Amino acid sequence: MTEELSARVRAAVDATHAAGTTMFCWRMPAGRGDLGSCEGAVDFDRGRLAMRSRFQIPSLAEPEMDSALDDPSRIGAEWTVENRSIVMDGTFYALQEPAGAEPTGTWEAARMGVEGLAATPIGMVSWLRGVTSAQPGPSPDVVRVRLDLRKALEMASEEDRPALRAALDAGRIGLTATEVTGEVELDPQGRVRRMWAMVPPGASPYLAVEAGQDSIELLLNDLGAPVEIPSPDESSRIPISDFLAVFEGQPQCGPALEQMWASSGSAAAGS
Repeated sequence: MTEELSARVRAAVDATHAAGTTMFCWRMPAGRGDLGSCEGAVDFDRGRLAMRSRFQIPSLAEPEMDSALDDPSRIGAEWTVENRSIVMDGTFYALQEPAGAEPTGTWEAARMGVEGLAATPIGMVSWLRGVTSAQPGPSPDVVRVRLDLRKALEMASEEDRPALRAALDAGRIGLTATEVTGEVELDPQGRVRRMWAMVPPGASPYLAVEAGQDSIELLLNDLGAPVEIPSPDESSRIPISDFLAVFEGQPQCGPALEQMWASSGSAAAGS
């Protein structure tokens, strides 16, 4: 049974990628996302992704060490960081307001590094190739898994391997250990609908571990639906309207997602 379920989990990676596209939501902790969350769209065939994210960051004890705090009275408070980004041709870009006072209707795409899809939250799907044990979950479409991320790296495609290795080496998206436990929920076509995993002790962001909320979750929706990921023009600009169009009709990823994400094939509620 274990090997049969493990094979089913590994096959889900290829089936999900074969869908071509998907909308996704990543959140920490699972089921809520009040520490961090992001939503986005991915085009597996073209290696493109667009996402927007929010994280709750604790301020540091000394104001001179925390450039984000202009008001010393806010020491000890939390503040929210919001980001917009795209991945294009294996390169990660952060979208920023261009310099200058005049509005341009565009964001500047700042090249942040050579990182493919595997180094973003959608890369969690690739972890499933490293399944070492699988047991039936609470329903027929849920499998409880133990994953060896080094094994996942060995079994990754040549295209995904460099980015997945970078994610492991840098401790990205909660990766500071090689073994992860969790659950995966599959849709009737054998594709990943939801994935839940425990963040290893000492993982980043550290606030989640300090708060005792050490789980992350990836939910997929609208697999195979058309998406259009905007790309930077010759001046490294992206029209704001083109980026926002990616998310039209999709809710922000957060505690009320299950009530809001109502289209067919939507992800199930967290554990």
